[in-house]
Amino acid sequence: MPDPNWIIDYLRDPSGTAAHLLTQLREWAQVWGPVAGPVLAAGFAALLVARRWWRHRCHQRILTHARVVTVLTPPTVDPAGGQALWAHLMGLLRPTLKRLLSGQPHLACKYVFSQTGVAIRWWVPGVIPPGLVERAIEAAWPGAHTHTSPATPPLPDPTTGRCLYEPPRV
Repeated sequence: MPDPNWIIDYLRDPSGTAAHLLTQLREWAQVWGPVAGPVLAAGFAALLVARRWWRHRCHQRILTHARVVTVLTPPTVDPAGGQALWAHLMGLLRPTLKRLLSGQPHLACKYVFSQTGVAIRWWVPGVIPPGLVERAIEAAWPGAHTHTSPATPPLPDPTTGRCLYEPPRV
């Protein structure tokens, strides 16, 4: 049983108390190390595997039913619409506990230039309810139209030319 006055001993003789502590730890490691070492290693490995599985599960939930929302902007756009859009999208933030357990779904935005004009495309994860982002966009920019389509991987595989994670065509 440890001495209840170890603080007084430490203040009187810091190096002696530290040496005594190291001796106690060495004796504990010699007695319990052969048992505690493998148990701690197995527990740490199980924790890493569980964490990897959980992150993969959360990532798959985000990818399932993901969609691309194409915004066809009106000829003239009110600059205050951008602030209004981000204010509407702030509602997508999750509470702290839910964000820690299952992550925060994110939106990705890109500009697409073509002969018909400029379009904005938003990648929306599947955990966000359908129509939520579309309504926020149309409310922020009156006259804007949205077109929703299923999301596809953004870059093709350099070896096969097919999009990554796309099933092979038969």
